[in-house]
Amino acid sequence: MNKRKTTLLAITCTLASTIMSTALDASPARALGISPQGACIAEWVYQNPSQISSMQFYKMSEGTHYINKTGRDVTFTSTISNTSTIGGSVNGSIGGGWGPINYSLGFQANASYAWSTSESYAMTVSNNYEGWNEYGVNRDQYTGYYVYVNQFCNESNGSYITVTAPRTKTVVGRTRFVM
Repeated sequence: MNKRKTTLLAITCTLASTIMSTALDASPARALGISPQGACIAEWVYQNPSQISSMQFYKMSEGTHYINKTGRDVTFTSTISNTSTIGGSVNGSIGGGWGPINYSLGFQANASYAWSTSESYAMTVSNNYEGWNEYGVNRDQYTGYYVYVNQFCNESNGSYITVTAPRTKTVVGRTRFVM
């Protein structure tokens, strides 16, 4: 494209933008306070979530303990004595449900995880140590603004909430020295 055509195109774009801006500013809609950007979709939203913690272990159940006094390493199975379930939680009201939170975070924050008495894992315990497994989840925490936005883009019923979201079932083997 030659320089003359480029200049003419730039002038045309600038002129069109100025005419459009002037027409919108002088329009009856602008005089009534109606935004030229258009209407919003009325919905609940979880705005700007910020991660507070990532993959922190939360213990749900503790397996059986074994104290090793055999003089050698021993492998034993640490079994769960009770069934437990955990899901996502929120420290406030969520009038629009979990949908806006799940959408904003990009995963199912209200997922549920369970450990049952039929599940157990083996571990090796050294001599003069006690060993056991802890059964739980790794979870994330987020804080953000949960608010209703109406069709005119006005916000109402908003509050900052903290979401605690389990991500994975996790087993942590524990040991401690005993005399």
